[in-house]
Amino acid sequence: MADPVVFRNAYVAISTSTGSAYAVLSGNKSVEFPMSRAELDNAVMGDDAEAKYPGILGVPVTLTHRQDFTSAATGVDKLTFPLFNNRTKIRVKIRPVNAAVSASNPSYILPGAYIFGLTPISGSHGQLLENKLDIRIASGHVFTRSTST
Repeated sequence: MADPVVFRNAYVAISTSTGSAYAVLSGNKSVEFPMSRAELDNAVMGDDAEAKYPGILGVPVTLTHRQDFTSAATGVDKLTFPLFNNRTKIRVKIRPVNAAVSASNPSYILPGAYIFGLTPISGSHGQLLENKLDIRIASGHVFTRSTST
């Protein structure tokens, strides 16, 4: 049995270009990247069961970062608010570990996506503030899993 993987330092980066220039988002606290397919009815006359077929793919991404409100170009709020506010299409790259991509550390790439939800201030008294982002894939795009990029 393989050793368990402990979530420590995911790589999360965004870009507004089609090239490979990504800005790494700092202060990752959690990453949720579920994948699902719509359940399409696939039953026909004479079937005794409610048959289903996997339809279109859903890959919603939810990111939580430590909120820093930094004025530096790498601050999560500084980078993401204009993208959300201006409805800018982005590229997103996520890896389980902030290390070189490999078979055991694949990249998941959304070549076209939008920030649909932004919570710049989240937290209770005495807690570190968090910044939450909800990202959804854009129409006409698919996501890829890569062990080389």
